[in-house]
Amino acid sequence: PYKDMIEAVGQEYSRMRTRLIAIAPEHGPRLRVLASTTNDTEFVQALQEVVYEAMEELSLDDSKQRGES
Repeated sequence: PYKDMIEAVGQEYSRMRTRLIAIAPEHGPRLRVLASTTNDTEFVQALQEVVYEAMEELSLDDSKQRGES
């Protein structure tokens, strides 16, 4: 059973790494435009929204991601 747990943790780390790496290409262009057209507060707020969205997605368990109850 400990091997199953190690495998599950490894899969979660891989999922987290993939999601965090995807932030830049997914949101970079929009944030770049915001950086040149908004003030610091608005930019930080937009960046926080991106990070919170990724963290929320990562906090969902597998059954919620598949739409199961």
